[in-house]
Amino acid sequence: MVPWPIFLWSSLCIIIADLCRRPGDSGGDMCKEASDLGLPLLGIGFMYPQGYFHQHVSEDGWQQEIFQPLHFNEAPIRKLTSNTGDPVVASLQLAERSVALGVWLVQVGRVPIYLLDTDLPGNREEDRKLSARL
Repeated sequence: MVPWPIFLWSSLCIIIADLCRRPGDSGGDMCKEASDLGLPLLGIGFMYPQGYFHQHVSEDGWQQEIFQPLHFNEAPIRKLTSNTGDPVVASLQLAERSVALGVWLVQVGRVPIYLLDTDLPGNREEDRKLSARL
């Protein structure tokens, strides 16, 4: 057995249809398989609260996207908090500014997946949209 966790970074760490609405992603598949095998995997990705788009072609032949926002109260996800109950927030230096990152936790069997979210008060409007959708 590996004495330390295996780290998986995936911009497409898609696990649950309610969360991301896009089945068959290799990052999500690896997390499920690692849990089944008892491997000490830890996943990190982005929180996409606006989800992925569904597309259709209009009558005049143009692709149209429809984004369906995530309903946090219906999804198997929770905001990560410290021992004192405060939300866990990291920061990232981006150009000449600091961007705050919230952290959400999704548990896939025994595998924790931490999803980063920039839609936080205090971030610039354009920075709040960085993790909005894929």
